[in-house]
Amino acid sequence: MVKRWACGVASVAAACWLGFGQIRTTAPTYDEGAALTSGYLSLTTRLKPIRWEGHPPFAELWAAVPLLILKPAALFEHGRWGEIYNFSDAFLYENTVDAERMLNTARTWTLWTWTAALALVVLSWAYRLDGAVGLAAAAICYAFCVPLFSNAALVSTDMGATVFYAAAFWLLAAKPRRWGLAGTCVGLALASKFSTIILPPLALAAVLGERRWAKTREPFPWAGLATAAVAALLVLALCYRGHLRVYWEGLTTTLTTLDQGRASFFAGRRSVTGTWMYFPAALCLKTPLPLLLFAAAGLWRWCRKPSPERAWIVVPAAAFFLAACASKTQIGYRHILPVYPFLVVLAASAARRAWDASPAGRRLCLAAAAWLAFGVLRVHPHHLAYFNELAGGPSGGHRWLLDSNLDWGQGLKALAAELQKRGNPHVFLCYFGVGDPSYYGIRYTPVAWVSHVEARRGALPPRPVAPSWLAISATNLHAVYYADPSLFSWLRDRRPLFAAGHSIFVYDLSGDADGLRRIARMLGALRSGPE
Repeated sequence: MVKRWACGVASVAAACWLGFGQIRTTAPTYDEGAALTSGYLSLTTRLKPIRWEGHPPFAELWAAVPLLILKPAALFEHGRWGEIYNFSDAFLYENTVDAERMLNTARTWTLWTWTAALALVVLSWAYRLDGAVGLAAAAICYAFCVPLFSNAALVSTDMGATVFYAAAFWLLAAKPRRWGLAGTCVGLALASKFSTIILPPLALAAVLGERRWAKTREPFPWAGLATAAVAALLVLALCYRGHLRVYWEGLTTTLTTLDQGRASFFAGRRSVTGTWMYFPAALCLKTPLPLLLFAAAGLWRWCRKPSPERAWIVVPAAAFFLAACASKTQIGYRHILPVYPFLVVLAASAARRAWDASPAGRRLCLAAAAWLAFGVLRVHPHHLAYFNELAGGPSGGHRWLLDSNLDWGQGLKALAAELQKRGNPHVFLCYFGVGDPSYYGIRYTPVAWVSHVEARRGALPPRPVAPSWLAISATNLHAVYYADPSLFSWLRDRRPLFAAGHSIFVYDLSGDADGLRRIARMLGALRSGPE
């Protein structure tokens, strides 16, 4: 028992150390300010959460818990009350508590709590199926699973949904089943993200399928299913303060929006309706290769010799992945994040069999562990921009996937650090995101921003300066959200001076008359944001 707990603690500590490095070096991502503001106001007032229509409230409420100690001002007198992005910008940057202190305190809280909670599920499941060796393998895979710890270190809804989706099936797969706890996790998953709506019917189908597979003659578990259903509804109603109608309205709106699609980027092409290749490619490019290969081996073995106890791993992951692939809204691999806990357990299963098979198998496992750790550490601390070797690493990622896969507005802090090393020169800044460049000391003139925030604190008027540097977010470089897809095509074959955090590219336009003319034409252009 002591060794098991030590293994789990070491895994959580390693993942949190990696995640904390990300926290210290990243500016707010696109939705973090809005999520934190909405969660805090919901905790401290009787107002309906601002983002209920598009996002269930629980994960945002959870992230805002530490702010009850910091006690920032609510800023109801602010003139943009009701406009969530502009209001959240004021909440962060015009408050009585420092913006970074608020955001990073909330991030640290979500990193530790989500990582520990999911570790309990994943490592316990691996031990249940594959014993001590499976537990050790799962601990290593989990510690270096970039998609999980990098998203746990953000204020968002994705990790909460991932934790409760996995926990619900873990509890249902147990013998005896924990019906009440499983129902609670179903309710919390539904209250964290609308995409988990597939969980209740899928869980019911899994229970029925297991009975049919095992050909059991035990009485049908009506009482257990009823207990789970009641627990799920009670938890969901509690999170929505009794207004379940609001949940269904938000769900309907979200499903309609997802079916309509939105601008996305894949392998150099823009699309509004998406492509079936998007999420398979995202899974293959954003997952550390050793983890992906061992998970594929675990899946292959199950397909050759199916078993009901491992079906609880394969079916929920496959169902969620296929549901995501059917969506026309394709803006980030985070939309398949609930698949990753199951991949870790599958990978651990394959590693255990390789370890037990022969000395060569043990050497293979040790080599894969070293590869996994090295591949993740070489990107540290810029884990949001992680891409594996198939994509050419983070420097090649922008040719494949953008938006929250690589460039979610987080690069301002890295940009400021790089500029400081070079004397903090003025830059023309073409930014995708909601952060405040002046907060990090960046001297900038805004050029064709893509943002839902209107504030431009500290912006400098255009004037002749030397050197003439252009800093442009990767998402803007490929014109994902511009009407003209060729707007920055003249830059794509040029070599940047550097890429801050792998997400903001800086070009020297000094002496480039054509480039400066293009920038001059863009100055003062209307600002827009992703719809």
